[in-house]
Order: sequence, then C-alpha cells, then structure tokens
Amino acid sequence: MKDELNKEIQKLMSGNLADTELEHQEELLLSELRRSDVPEDIAAIISALAKSGTPLAVPTLLGVAQNEGGNISALVRNTVAAIKKRTGQRHSFLPDAYFTIEHWQPQWRGSKNLFLSYISAIAHTLVKSGDVSAEIDRIGDILTTEMGMDISPCNTFREYRICATDWDFEKDYKMVLDRIAQEQAIAEVEELGIEESWNTFFTDHLLDLRYDYLLTRLRLGGDPDYQRFVLKIVECLNDNDN
Repeated sequence: MKDELNKEIQKLMSGNLADTELEHQEELLLSELRRSDVPEDIAAIISALAKSGTPLAVPTLLGVAQNEGGNISALVRNTVAAIKKRTGQRHSFLPDAYFTIEHWQPQWRGSKNLFLSYISAIAHTLVKSGDVSAEIDRIGDILTTEMGMDISPCNTFREYRICATDWDFEKDYKMVLDRIAQEQAIAEVEELGIEESWNTFFTDHLLDLRYDYLLTRLRLGGDPDYQRFVLKIVECLNDNDN
C-alpha cells in the first residue's frame, strides 16, 4: 500500500473527523475504492469505513461487494451493518432497504434497442482512448446482469449487439445531446441566482448515490463528478415512453 493512501486511511480510522472534514475524507477514500483492484487496499479502506463511514458510503460498498465477492463481500456486509447501526443510533429516517443491494440496482424501463444505445452512449462519452467497442461490450455485460436484461438466445452483450436489427444509435444519441443542452440551460439559470428547490436538490443527491453504485460496478476511473453527470444525462434513454 502506498504511504499516502495509508495516511488517508488512518485519518478515517481515527474516528476524530466530523461534518465537512469527515465527508471530504470519506469521498476521497470512496473514489479510491471505486477504482482499486488491489485486495489489500480494498480491505483496508472498507475497514476504515467500518470505523467511521457514513450512509453516503453504502452504495459504493455494495458495488464493491458485487465486484469482488468472497471475503471482501463478507467484509462489506459487516461494514454496512456497522454503518446502519450508527445511523440508527442517530435516529435516521433511512429505511432498511437503503442498506441492501436491491435498493441500488438500476432497472431498465425502455426498449431493448434503447438499451443498446444507452450502453453505447456511456462508452462513447466516457472512454477517451483505447478500443471503444471492447468497452461497450464490457459495460454491456455488466449492465445486462445488473438490469436483468433478457438477451437470449445470445450469451454475451457483444453477440446481442452484432445481431441487433432496427437499431439507430445516431437518432438515439441525439436525445442525449438534447438533454445536455437542457442541463446547460438549467446551469445558466442557476448562475443568475435562481436556485433549485430543496426537494430537487435532495432528489438529485439521492440519484448521485445511485450513480456511485453504478460507477463502482463499471470501474470507469477518471473524474467521478463528470461520470455522474454522464450517467444522469444518458438516463433519458431509459424511458418506456421513447
């Protein structure tokens, strides 16, 4: 383990952080946890979260459990239980479902062709180098399982993508570009001093946590804020009215 990472872990393990400092330190380690593939580092970060983690860590932890399985999955279960216990002691309003994987797993509501475009839009927007097709298929395999998509008789997302008919990615991607324009317009309004309501802010924050679960499952690396934005935008394709 790198010395710098160990120092950051020890800060959280101390149990002496509070409020903004705790939130900052937790997010720093959660970002590392989402991209790490070193079992020792993963276990050490999870142990620190067991000591001082907040409910904000739960979706990332559950995503790690899905990725790693085995001993890491057991460690996550114990850590989530510890966070739930601490949260309950503070009279939290969070339901029991908040602490389960099922609560964070995404559901697909659109058509199968839109699912193909959804996967492709994520990869084309977030992959800056390398083989985009390979990344489409990797993300597709993960989200096919996560969302319970039936792609039979195909065994892999790649097979399903190649065999797909009547699929117009350019048309579907235009919806994504239109949504980006809408978000930019909203941002410009907020810069003028017209702030979003508390209900909108709270709802968006909960959605960000759902995206944390997905980011963990997809192991994308890079800037998590930008990745959350992309996942929020491409969600426009997940609509059974399209």
